[in-house]
Amino acid sequence: MNKIDFKNYGESGYENSKINATNLNKLQTNAEEAANGVALFEGASVATATLNDNVSNYKYIDIFYNAFNSQSHSVRVNTDETNVILLQTIHAGTDGSINFNSRGVKLSENQIVTEAERYSATAISLSKEISISHTNNITITKVVGYK
Repeated sequence: MNKIDFKNYGESGYENSKINATNLNKLQTNAEEAANGVALFEGASVATATLNDNVSNYKYIDIFYNAFNSQSHSVRVNTDETNVILLQTIHAGTDGSINFNSRGVKLSENQIVTEAERYSATAISLSKEISISHTNNITITKVVGYK
């Protein structure tokens, strides 16, 4: 958030901090960023998601993700989080199976990285077969930061 250093009328430096179009526009931008957040990443990443700013510049972020381009999910994370963040989905497969996907990620400056290959896919089929694999099906699609 860009601070506007207002001063009282007549104070030294008042000329640069008076209520004018520049400062009102900065105030509006600050309010919009606080309400809507700042897009730090948009795309599709099953590996490292490189953000356009360092997460330490924000209080918290929302990570949006999905598996197989179905149901979008999100998780809100404090940017000082040092533990592994679990991204997980549960959805029905086209064959009637139930699929569980998970991916553990960590925040690292301007990146969201998969932690030590912590990901898996589990499917339970109608024939009662269970399949577990070391597969990363979770795609990060968007990251929004809030100051």
